[in-house]
Amino acid sequence: MRNIIEWLAKMEQSSSAYYKKLAGLTNNQKLAVFLEKLSMEESEHYRYMNEGLHLIDEKGIDKESEIIIDKKAQKKIENLVLSDKNGDQYTNEEIYEKIITIEFSEWNEIFLYATEFLKKTSPVYQHATSKIQEHLDGIRSYFSLEQNTGKFLEKIESLDRIWSKSILIVDDNESITSFLKIFCKRIGKVDIAHDGCTAFDMTKENYYDLIVSDIDMPSCGGIEFYKNLSVIDANLKKRFIFMSGNNPAGFIVENGILFIRKPFTVSEIIDRIELIIPLK
Repeated sequence: MRNIIEWLAKMEQSSSAYYKKLAGLTNNQKLAVFLEKLSMEESEHYRYMNEGLHLIDEKGIDKESEIIIDKKAQKKIENLVLSDKNGDQYTNEEIYEKIITIEFSEWNEIFLYATEFLKKTSPVYQHATSKIQEHLDGIRSYFSLEQNTGKFLEKIESLDRIWSKSILIVDDNESITSFLKIFCKRIGKVDIAHDGCTAFDMTKENYYDLIVSDIDMPSCGGIEFYKNLSVIDANLKKRFIFMSGNNPAGFIVENGILFIRKPFTVSEIIDRIELIIPLK
């Protein structure tokens, strides 16, 4: 498995460089900005794979893969980002074709296969699958707003989603959890916990795109839950909302974590959630 992940890291790095190169080969400024964004996201995917290599080496968890990427398959996929035409500029359609070819090749199935292996070693890697879905959704959104992209959008829409949003609501007040569960169902799957300890156990097995947590709860409060989880999840602050009937604690203010005071209005909770994830 290590060899596959090492090869994937190389491919993600190459695709990041390729998107950056394409950004300089179009006269369409909006498209150039979009390609730069794709480049940064591919660089992030490279980081996931590179960290996976360190994890394998650190824990000694390499295993024999059930699949073998033969040289023919490697060459086919590598040619997607290593081959190029002569000339200074690409048309919009030529670049669209390249994006679709790269993003929806066999390469991505292999990436997901490797991610599934890494998820079993550390739940933090569920974050990678979520981010890849955001990456694909960004491409879908771009094509949906551009003219003459119908055939490309049709290709994207024909593919199954690899990740559905997941939300965790933590509060000992069942009225609050019931309301937020109904409200957040429009985003994705919703799980409920009534104290911080239970919530922390749930995060060991699941990755959540959004966590909304009360502060004062029996057994284990929200701040303790946050501190425990942040040790293993460096990106936690970007998708966490505290709620309380009191003013925010100093810890929340000092760390710039989102907060909403109870009782809150529908508009207030919508505003907070949309800072993390768009509502459908």
